[in-house]
Amino acid sequence: MFMIKSNGGSGSLYNVQLNNFMGHTNAYTLDLNAYWSSEAVAAGNGVQYYDITFNHWHGTCSNGATRAPIQLFCPALVPCYDITVENFYIWTETGSEEYYKCENAYGSGPCLKTGTDYTTYTSTGTVTTAT
Repeated sequence: MFMIKSNGGSGSLYNVQLNNFMGHTNAYTLDLNAYWSSEAVAAGNGVQYYDITFNHWHGTCSNGATRAPIQLFCPALVPCYDITVENFYIWTETGSEEYYKCENAYGSGPCLKTGTDYTTYTSTGTVTTAT
């Protein structure tokens, strides 16, 4: 449904509101990926992502166990912060569970780590019922 892609590089993306999305049969649903492998690695520590809100997302993903409907992969050297995911109502069309995956992403919402001690981490979660 919506992707933010980078691989290395520099700069920042901030003060963004992505609200009221609706989609069905999405391969990728909410995907912020700072390690997008289809892109050559650019010089730099990575793009800094912060103050980004994803609110009121509804619909379905094609297979939530194959491609996580929430996937937030941020650069290890410049972790994402002040990320908010709320009112996220996406369910898988295939199977009976879906995964959420986060790396180096801080804020509030599924798989995001709280706090201001921005250390490198990876988090996954399994969801077995639609919200």
